[in-house]
Amino acid sequence: MSKETKSMPSSIDAPSPEFMAKRSVVLELMDDADWRPRLRANDQTQIDRLLKRKSIALHQAVGGWELMELAHKAYGSFVRSSMGNLDRPIGGSGPKYMSRREVDARRTLSKICQHIEASCGRPVWEVVEAVAIYDKSVRQHCRDAGKTNRSAASKALQSGLSEVFNYVKGQFVG
Repeated sequence: MSKETKSMPSSIDAPSPEFMAKRSVVLELMDDADWRPRLRANDQTQIDRLLKRKSIALHQAVGGWELMELAHKAYGSFVRSSMGNLDRPIGGSGPKYMSRREVDARRTLSKICQHIEASCGRPVWEVVEAVAIYDKSVRQHCRDAGKTNRSAASKALQSGLSEVFNYVKGQFVG
């Protein structure tokens, strides 16, 4: 008698499309700044949702995530509430002072803003800032800015995020 060996299905590594469609949250394994692994829901931000819907490419999402990370480093975890807290002295300890990390992140964020405005224009930076930093949808940004053409805003977002990616890539490579 011979024994039959069962092989593992080849799709064990990746979830099936049916599983992805039935689940509301997909977890993603990431490393934080201290290289500790952590899980996060990968559809928490507008950038994640746009990537999931294939409205933006992966490199554009990476550019958006870089902007988000810089904003959190520069202004704390609650970007909206601490953006007005810009005039703190540098050095020292405690919440009354800015750390060197915050200063460097603000400087980099400012350089990216200037680069996007110079290469793509102010309206492109406004939609990139609204979606990537303030986590607004394109629809909400258009409503707040009084614009009616959402497809133009989406194209501006795509070109702006590509430009952010190219800028950040140039900082690390060149």
